Amino acid sequence: MTTNPLQQHQIREVKWTTHARKRGQQRGISQDAVRAALWFGERFWAGDGCVAYYLGRKVMRRVGVEISRTLEQYRDIAVIVASDGALVSVQHTPRPKKRWR
Repeated sequence: MTTNPLQQHQIREVKWTTHARKRGQQRGISQDAVRAALWFGERFWAGDGCVAYYLGRKVMRRVGVEISRTLEQYRDIAVIVASDGALVSVQHTPRPKKRWR
């Protein structure tokens, strides 16, 4: 039995804002998807001290084959994290935005 590569990495618990929780439920984005984006995603400055983490094609090419297979289900997901570490929002997007907000 193979283990999920994402389970091998311990990621601290993320504090979800009410807005992020609502958007996650509306958009079908799970806590596992958020953890994957935070661990493997590309980082982008999002303004007001926020950082956007995006799981796209570049990430899939950069990580190994085994991890890429696991991450494929979360591809094109972005999460926005405030400077205090709170998860502000989550979304599906086909490519990184020019301006995150």
